[in-house]
Amino acid sequence: MAAPIATVIVVSRDRWSVAPTTLDLLLARTDPRHPVVVVDGRAPRQVAATFDRRATSGRVRVVRRDRHLAGNEARNVGLEGVSTEWIAFVENDAVLSEGWLETLLATGEDRGAASVYPAYLEPGRDGPLVHGTGAELDVEGPPGRRRLREHQHHLGRPWHDVATQVVATARIQSEPHALLIRREVLERIGDLDESLLSWFDHTDLALHHRRLGVEAWFVPDVTCLYLTPPPLALHDLPSFLLRWSRAWYERSLDRLCEVWGFDRHDHEWDHHALYRTDVRRSVLTRSRYVNAAIDHAAVPAEWVLDWWNDRAHASTP
Repeated sequence: MAAPIATVIVVSRDRWSVAPTTLDLLLARTDPRHPVVVVDGRAPRQVAATFDRRATSGRVRVVRRDRHLAGNEARNVGLEGVSTEWIAFVENDAVLSEGWLETLLATGEDRGAASVYPAYLEPGRDGPLVHGTGAELDVEGPPGRRRLREHQHHLGRPWHDVATQVVATARIQSEPHALLIRREVLERIGDLDESLLSWFDHTDLALHHRRLGVEAWFVPDVTCLYLTPPPLALHDLPSFLLRWSRAWYERSLDRLCEVWGFDRHDHEWDHHALYRTDVRRSVLTRSRYVNAAIDHAAVPAEWVLDWWNDRAHASTP
């Protein structure tokens, strides 16, 4: 039997400045038999030029839109015309370990999984910390008042302490930094929900797994290092402000609750809102008071960016 092939679709998360470096690492660590699609949603000129240079090698196909693309919209754009059995979504501020794709593919095939994903790490002072190892979800209550509870594992712990303790296991919720999924499962889901602008795209995908009765597998033999900001380049600010804006967060939460019947006023959402605020303020100064003032001052700029992006979305395909 021929080895399975995956199409790797690279999308932006909230900044472009690291994309040339992470793309080169991805190409070096991915077997050339797997096609790579880079989705460019108004990348800065120098970054877009890097993408075009990589495309001349034949390893990369660039798909371009002249406006900022939220995560699920970029993934849907990258999916157009793809026919491989497996799809790997990778965000452009993630660094995957050597042999990542072959290991995930082997686990997916062996387990009959709908999707597979790595251990998500983030930089720490003394080495990588656990950013996520997947989560279980509990859903209870009637439609409109349903409550969602996430059960995470080892968050914030040093990876060198955790790596020997974890094993591959079925765990329903992955994260959007890197994920391998069967195309057939995506077709059953339909287009990824583009109304989830900045948040809850991974939650929505996990809930679809639950609805379809299929498994997602956590594979700790593969790691994905999420390069958390700072620093931010000046040309990263529009993407970053939109990605972490209150407007995009609130619209995403409204959409999730509408589709899945969750209680919009459940205190569970407070943890997500706090994380959003912490990330925004972490890229500024060491003073939380100064950070709070700058954060509040940036809100009018967010409104303008949100309005402008919606306007661009309405006028282009």
